[in-house]
Amino acid sequence: SQGYSCCEKDNCDIYYNDDAGDWGVSMSNEWCGIRDDCSNPNNFAVAQTCSEDYTNMGYPCCNECNVVLVDETGRWGVENNDWCGISDSC
Repeated sequence: SQGYSCCEKDNCDIYYNDDAGDWGVSMSNEWCGIRDDCSNPNNFAVAQTCSEDYTNMGYPCCNECNVVLVDETGRWGVENNDWCGISDSC
């Protein structure tokens, strides 16, 4: 759990994956660990909110709207010391 709680029972939307496992966002808008009993996890649900250009290059979508760089791909941010694509809704 890395100090985070588990996601709610029916909250199976995966927004990020790392060595610790799959991560979602809780109803209180905090990171949470995807439960092992999720029967049908929705892999990388957040990918629908930013351009596939980012995810096709292996970068996750950002959770925040803090733009650090703009290039031909689009707007980039940094979260957890890694690049991420800024959501189209920002």
